[in-house]
Amino acid sequence: MTASPRLRLVETQTPSPLARSVEENLTSCKARGLSPKTVNQAYGWPLRSVFLPWDEEEGLRTPADVTPRALERLAANLLERPGRKGTLSRHSVHAYLRGVNQWSRWAKLEGEDVPARALAPLPRLPRSLPNVLSRVQITSPEDAAATERDRLIVRLLADTSLRVGELVGLSTGDLLQPTRGSCLKVRGKGDRGDTSTLGSASSVWEAVPASSGLVRASSAGTYLPTHTGPEEVED
Repeated sequence: MTASPRLRLVETQTPSPLARSVEENLTSCKARGLSPKTVNQAYGWPLRSVFLPWDEEEGLRTPADVTPRALERLAANLLERPGRKGTLSRHSVHAYLRGVNQWSRWAKLEGEDVPARALAPLPRLPRSLPNVLSRVQITSPEDAAATERDRLIVRLLADTSLRVGELVGLSTGDLLQPTRGSCLKVRGKGDRGDTSTLGSASSVWEAVPASSGLVRASSAGTYLPTHTGPEEVED
């Protein structure tokens, strides 16, 4: 006769008031229409995986416990904490603490008992000049492009600094021609609208014939099809 397994009572942990406040803050971010990437990575990960575990170690359970001195200790701890490749970079620490400060500002506006001036000090970031491609470096891949589509992609990325997601979202109606020159209507992060000056890319855009298959006269109005082969123009 086999012995029946012993049942063990598992005590359910009740989230602390501070943990509940963090989750309510993230719910508020979603309700305000912030992108999932911003909610989950820019705010959610630092708050859930960095801020709350550290609060547990420090014995901080309520928003009132998060004092300016506590946040100074958090910042110092992150700057000295060893990571997989040594200490965390200042850029990582800066990003984590921005997420914490976002929660702190929200909690104060919501009337929670957060101490005054409870903001984590952000570390200074090293400044460096970005590397800029020369016109020769830009022209080389443009001249090597196999199709007008690829040539236009190279020129647009070089002259407008569009993100890849903004580039593939362009449509035939996004070319604007105000009095000061040609511009593109761009749909950026979070569906925010913006305009970008075409510069020398305008001549490439306007020189592409409709019969090339790059422009589709369809209801979708896609300007840059995702393949490079020939494409029929729809009626």
